[in-house]
Amino acid sequence: MRVLISGLPGVGKTTLVKEIVALFPSKFGGFITEEVRDNNGKRTGFLISDLHGNSELFASIYFNSPYLVARYGVDIERFEKFAIPALEDAMSKERIVVIDEIGKMELISQRFRKIVLEIFSLDKKVLATIKLKYDTFTEKLKMTSGTSLFILERGNYNDIKSSVIKALELEI
Repeated sequence: MRVLISGLPGVGKTTLVKEIVALFPSKFGGFITEEVRDNNGKRTGFLISDLHGNSELFASIYFNSPYLVARYGVDIERFEKFAIPALEDAMSKERIVVIDEIGKMELISQRFRKIVLEIFSLDKKVLATIKLKYDTFTEKLKMTSGTSLFILERGNYNDIKSSVIKALELEI
């Protein structure tokens, strides 16, 4: 069973994943991405974190990179050095693979695309957030057999949380 959570930016996809992982920490492996904000609350970049507390800045308004998403320079090497081992580790163990997020920045990496396709080809449970906007690659994932897509909105947060826990066959 692969569970994909999609929705508009800022609706709480990462928060939802973090809450579910916190309920069952030993059952998950993979990574989470989060915004980085300055002292004035202005978003300046994105951090990737494994589920053991290690993290790395991989996108920033201060990075000079050939890969730009909006105003953020994306350091693909940093992302790959962190994300790929976290996913490989989760795949090698009896863990639900967390991929937060399958989005525009992450999809710049061909190595990331390859490992995501590999994960989706296996009989592994997956909990991932995925961009809402149409993209050929992400649409293929959404249509993969054994995949459930949940659209998160402000008003359905608790219902989606319960549905995701049930879909992953987790017991509270």
